[in-house]
Amino acid sequence: TKISSKEFQDRLVAENINSTKSNYFPNVYKPSEIQKIREVNLFSDGLCSAQDESGMIVTNLLEKVSPGDRILDACVAPGGKYTALYEQYSGEGIIYGLETKYDRLKKVKENCRRLGFSENLLINGDANFPPFKEVFDQIMVDAPC
Repeated sequence: TKISSKEFQDRLVAENINSTKSNYFPNVYKPSEIQKIREVNLFSDGLCSAQDESGMIVTNLLEKVSPGDRILDACVAPGGKYTALYEQYSGEGIIYGLETKYDRLKKVKENCRRLGFSENLLINGDANFPPFKEVFDQIMVDAPC
């Protein structure tokens, strides 16, 4: 991430954006005015992502990730869970994303660039006929995304 959770909270306060902290996830803030996040460029500068708390539950269901573990998000678009995984585990695991529709995959890649994340492991393909031979330690499927 480009800034810490504390730095993000400080920016919200500085910009007079009211928010509440999630009761479930330590790095999640719920702003009362989402449009203001865009107006002050917190979103476009890649300092935050929009993600529903229910989506965060899925990423937290993975077992402990060890260094070198391979994780596949088999239904990567629109990318919120993938970027949450990347933020959570990029120093430990290797995170792949797979998407059948190229236009949707392009949007995920744009989001990764905005956040400063690598997009190298985002692949256009179908999990029914995987376009690679890798074996994964964990696979996340949040269908019908």
